[in-house]
Amino acid sequence: ALLVPDSRANKRGDKPREIDLEINFKDQYRLLTVVINPIFDKKEKHLGFLLICEDSTDRRAEESRKNLLLKLKSIGQMHAGISHQINSPLLYIRVNSQTISRYLVELENSYLKFKAYLDGLPDGERKKIARETWGVYAADQFEKKLQNALEATQMIEEGNQQVMEVVKAMREFFHPGNTQMEACDINELLT
Repeated sequence: ALLVPDSRANKRGDKPREIDLEINFKDQYRLLTVVINPIFDKKEKHLGFLLICEDSTDRRAEESRKNLLLKLKSIGQMHAGISHQINSPLLYIRVNSQTISRYLVELENSYLKFKAYLDGLPDGERKKIARETWGVYAADQFEKKLQNALEATQMIEEGNQQVMEVVKAMREFFHPGNTQMEACDINELLT
């Protein structure tokens, strides 16, 4: 390749110019860094240029690897922060969901005992107690709402568990204390 320097590079104090060229050497592409320095005499007459060439393929590849490692380290640190921000509310959701579910089961058991008691009464008395006890709601409406509430708490728990599994998989993938390379299944993280 013919390098024609910029004509403005004819003043003392100009910074060297650096050009990267990709060349094919023995069927391999290599990165050649060329530094162009203007040369002047004592009277500041431009005499020409000094070209310094370096095969910078390996150095640049190492720089790229270091940059990639820094990015991965940053992603790992970001993961730790995100995991913490996700896990804290998930814990509250899980504990409260389990508590509500337990209360609903206790309420359902109490209702079933009360219903069995009512079923043992004569018709007239059962209807009177049911009206006084339930007010606007009929027993079947109560049963339906109770069942819906139990199903809702179960769905909350299942969703919470799925998110916790994602966070766990991310922790396994980005474990910050692990300096050894290990095989992992990235598809497992994405499912």
